Amino acid sequence: MISLWIITKDIRLEDNYTLAEASKNSSLVYPVFVFDEEQFRNGNSSSVHFLIESLYELNEKLKSMNSCIHIVQKNNFDAFVKGIKCNKAYILKGFTDFEKQRGVNYSSILSLTEIDDALGADRKKFLKADKTPYRVFSKMEQSVNQNGGLAFYTMNATYPNLSKLQNFDTFDFNSLKFYTGPRLPEATWKGGSNEGLLIASNKFNKVPNQDISPHVKFGTISPRLVYQCSSECQRGILWRGLYYNLMDQNMIYLKQRNIVWNNDPVKFQHWCNGTTGFDLVDAGINQLIRSGIMDNKIRMLVANFLVFVLNIDWRYGEEFFRKNLVDYDWPLNVGNWAWCAQVGIDHPRPNSLYSGKQVRIFNPDTYLNDKPERKAFRNLYISKWLPRPQNTTTKIADFNLNVAITVQYY
Repeated sequence: MISLWIITKDIRLEDNYTLAEASKNSSLVYPVFVFDEEQFRNGNSSSVHFLIESLYELNEKLKSMNSCIHIVQKNNFDAFVKGIKCNKAYILKGFTDFEKQRGVNYSSILSLTEIDDALGADRKKFLKADKTPYRVFSKMEQSVNQNGGLAFYTMNATYPNLSKLQNFDTFDFNSLKFYTGPRLPEATWKGGSNEGLLIASNKFNKVPNQDISPHVKFGTISPRLVYQCSSECQRGILWRGLYYNLMDQNMIYLKQRNIVWNNDPVKFQHWCNGTTGFDLVDAGINQLIRSGIMDNKIRMLVANFLVFVLNIDWRYGEEFFRKNLVDYDWPLNVGNWAWCAQVGIDHPRPNSLYSGKQVRIFNPDTYLNDKPERKAFRNLYISKWLPRPQNTTTKIADFNLNVAITVQYY
């Protein structure tokens, strides 16, 4: 039987359960990437750069195995399937509404097997016994780890039945670059599983290096591998499982909390430009717009500042991150922003007994100043990412006054 491996967020050969299942049940497997022009146009430039780099590297590996990625335009997918007389495909099972609808669309064209492996295990492993998502991370973490954690499926990267179509007029990889702008001046990330595996190895050996999150987002390395790297990586993979399942069941944030936002457009623009006068906040924004990455500790501060000091709706910040982060992942970004704004599922509901007692507000002037190693990180971070002498820009808000106004809604 001839099958398609439809590549989505699994741009790798190693530890790829979807590809392994396609290979096991087929005489020939054609790797396919369905090109959606609208999705490329709407994606941020850094993410598209990373995606193209990852696809290009995978294609080079497949060429050495006498195969290739067959890039098929979305509108031509039906005709492509009929033309090669293929009626079977394997794809990673999705979580977002877009991914679910995509599965429905493909199912109307051929027999589709959706492999539930985006989290590194069946999604049920991250759910409670009643098949609903956990609201408390620590309980989910304990449950997953007590039930074996995330074990490797296989690191086998040789698939003898991968093949390619002869005389296939493939979509040129270079033409994909039309959908990206110039690479950011201080972007240090690199797409592809080779880089992802190197970063994972360094993290396992406790060598400071690049952020692994873009590779998790695009699936250039498997969640199972990242889970094994360090306790920090393990928690990151489990948080990802929590938010993916919350989104899957439409529970990712509370919609009924009636907060009156200020939404001052001038202050919001200062926040977006990194000119708030609060050095650590501005350094974080500058790292983002110059490199496509922001340190996780700083992301928390930057989000907290927008919500509690500037009293601006968290969804404006979430959209800004969507347009700039190379590792932008809808469930994680929305979940983390809702958590920072304290409207997420893991926070007490409005007017409950504990509502208003768990407000976490960080002062940018004292954040990460409590221990010598954290203070050293703070000073080094500001000196690297703040393009002006410290304390030279007028602060756009009075921290204590603005916080007192905002917390009345909590």
